[in-house]
Amino acid sequence: MPSDASLYHAIAVLTATLLQQPTLAPAVAARLGRVTNFALTARQLSFDLERHPSMLGPGPDAGRFRIQQHYVFDLDVQTIRLVQEHCTGWDEDAAGLASEHAQGFVDFAGLVLEYSALTAEAEVRAYAEEEAAGLAEALPEHTLFEPPGLTGSLKQRWEAFCAEFLREWRAAYVALVVECWREDAA
Repeated sequence: MPSDASLYHAIAVLTATLLQQPTLAPAVAARLGRVTNFALTARQLSFDLERHPSMLGPGPDAGRFRIQQHYVFDLDVQTIRLVQEHCTGWDEDAAGLASEHAQGFVDFAGLVLEYSALTAEAEVRAYAEEEAAGLAEALPEHTLFEPPGLTGSLKQRWEAFCAEFLREWRAAYVALVVECWREDAA
């Protein structure tokens, strides 16, 4: 078993290498201060790093996954390899994320002209529900991005989260369209 001095030396070599060559492993270099769980075996230093990608893909800042990455740094050839990556969970609730996404969607798309021609709130609600159902079909494919390494109960939790997100998104979208219609009609 390596001594503490050997482990500290290996960590110092990793740090120096990344400071001199940040392009060797940009994701690690950018988050070097958050590296944890160092272990030294033979001439390889392993460590973990947690990242938090958006649940809604590139761009949106809402909802973050917790992704645990396990790396190995070869002290002899000074290379870094990602050897394992898996999702450990997320903290966002489906209703909050769906509401935020629906608001962004309505803000970006604006109120469709067909709504302005409708004269009754019930007509607007029915039209919005039909539109929301169609839009919601595309959301899992284009909006919710399944994180890497989901297995077992976490995979089941993700599937339930997606189903709840879609229900909540449709409801939030309809409510926002009706609210926008009311404001425009006033």
